[in-house]
Amino acid sequence: MSGNIKLKNVVWVFTTYFAQGLPYSLIAAIPSIMFRDLGADLSTIGFLSVLSIPWVLKFLWAPFIDSKSTLRNWLFNMELAIAFVLALLSFSLFYDSFSPIILCLACGALFSATHDIAIDGFYMDSLDKGSQQKQIGFRVFAYRAALAFGSGIIITIGTAISWRCAYGAAALIMFVLYVFHRFFLPSAKEKKAQDDDMKAPFKSAFISYFKRENMIYAVVFIVFLRAGEYMLGLMRGPFMVDMGIRVHIGWISGGIGIPSSIAGAVFGGFLISKTGVFKTAIPIILFQNFTNFLYAAIAFSHTEITDKGGIALIATVNGIENFSSGMGTALLMIFLIKLCKDEYKAAHYAIGSGLMAISGVLLNTVGGVLAETTGYGWFFVISFFIALPAVFCVKGIEKGCSSLH
Repeated sequence: MSGNIKLKNVVWVFTTYFAQGLPYSLIAAIPSIMFRDLGADLSTIGFLSVLSIPWVLKFLWAPFIDSKSTLRNWLFNMELAIAFVLALLSFSLFYDSFSPIILCLACGALFSATHDIAIDGFYMDSLDKGSQQKQIGFRVFAYRAALAFGSGIIITIGTAISWRCAYGAAALIMFVLYVFHRFFLPSAKEKKAQDDDMKAPFKSAFISYFKRENMIYAVVFIVFLRAGEYMLGLMRGPFMVDMGIRVHIGWISGGIGIPSSIAGAVFGGFLISKTGVFKTAIPIILFQNFTNFLYAAIAFSHTEITDKGGIALIATVNGIENFSSGMGTALLMIFLIKLCKDEYKAAHYAIGSGLMAISGVLLNTVGGVLAETTGYGWFFVISFFIALPAVFCVKGIEKGCSSLH
């Protein structure tokens, strides 16, 4: 019986976090490649990062999600809404204007951010703390697999056939996930806030999150941990398009990215569980951002890639990047979980992940302009140094934030 329960947990953890990662890939990652392929300039692509604002601000309505209906209902209802918006986006690609495409992406971002709140809360309600840490590697694997699926299969469909077909296929996948979760997702024993707390859910959750000793170190750490990765991710796709290898993006991301990110997530989760967050944080952050230098080296030495050796080089760097990024994601997730209090799990996780997304929105809105001004090479170099504040905060967190130990 226990084995069946564990297997069921594995199944729903995978499907829900795959369903979380796929919309993010479709809305926050793939459009930079699609818009470049459709002729948009780098400055316009940079400003597409404003689509990530719902992920930054989702903590504002996370307490409402915590207190109204059930997280299970929110989860699959948002999946239906996302599937509908992706279908509309597919039809909007028949028009020459970017405006309807951006409108659909904006609506999808709002639904997807709400979907994230429900999934993270459901995960923490359904599993005890020990099980949460044991599942963290698999959870990251599912999320990274979804990102790689979007970057591999969906991009391949977009570049080889059409972007209409790509987003139509994505809408169908999200609808299948909705149907599966609607009928087969288990019911969690959700702990709702007390009536007094529900009257002012935002205030209670927000104050309880930040009212800790030396919390400033934790906030800076969260904001800058993935800053360099965000900048790299914004321009990696356009960089590969401009290198002349757009038709290879799909298999590189899918064939190399999936196994590398899985290995990185699993290894990162294992390493952190054995040695602790604070001993592994600095090495993981530095390794995660070291790949930015590798991309810079390629940008400085190549203006175009046409030979098999150059394509193999890009594929290798992409594999290293995904492995290190998987480790960084595992580090971040475990850290955010440590900051969550039982009565506001979904809200607190939303606040933490929202803080994380702030750097992506702020930096990437000017990232396109910066890339056009400096060129890809110096842009990738600068993106490495952007992440260093997170390194400098690790010791401060370890000494000052006693609630995280």
